[in-house]
Amino acid sequence: MLVMVLIFGMTVVGCDNGTTSESDTWSNITSLNQMNGTWKGSYSQNNRPIKDVVEEQGGTWSPEMQTMYGNMRVTSRTDITLIINASAKTQATSMASTASYSGGNINIIWSMLKLSLESLAEQGVTVTTNDANHSITMSYSFPAETLSDAEITEMLNSGLQINQNGTKIKVPANSLMQGIPELIFYKQ
Repeated sequence: MLVMVLIFGMTVVGCDNGTTSESDTWSNITSLNQMNGTWKGSYSQNNRPIKDVVEEQGGTWSPEMQTMYGNMRVTSRTDITLIINASAKTQATSMASTASYSGGNINIIWSMLKLSLESLAEQGVTVTTNDANHSITMSYSFPAETLSDAEITEMLNSGLQINQNGTKIKVPANSLMQGIPELIFYKQ
């Protein structure tokens, strides 16, 4: 069961978001005030072999996993909303991640995968499943938390950049978590 939860988690972090436009000029963010407001970003990937996802995240694709999952494929998308209140020094985040599984042994393991992920509801995650397309959506929110001066400094030193007109923030690959690609957030 734990392997199935990890597989879902890995499918929603190892995705490509299309990165940046050539017309933007980027500079390092030097103040939390530059990030004040609501920002939205997303990343997705279509029809990835589950084997590639496991290996990309440092897992070992064993003969047992091959037997269990077969040549399963996954299409995934994650939408992220980030709210920064610079004057209050707070940050709130919400995410919705959807993974649709196809091929391989999905018809055999779907009910087990679904049950293992539905148990996350006990941890405050909203889990919605769709049997028709073998998809699972997980939504969760992190309420506004006060950022310490050290956390703000760490954020500003992480390589975050903003475009010339303050409408996009670029987050470097792997800076939020290992395996997450470069992300672009758009000011709302």
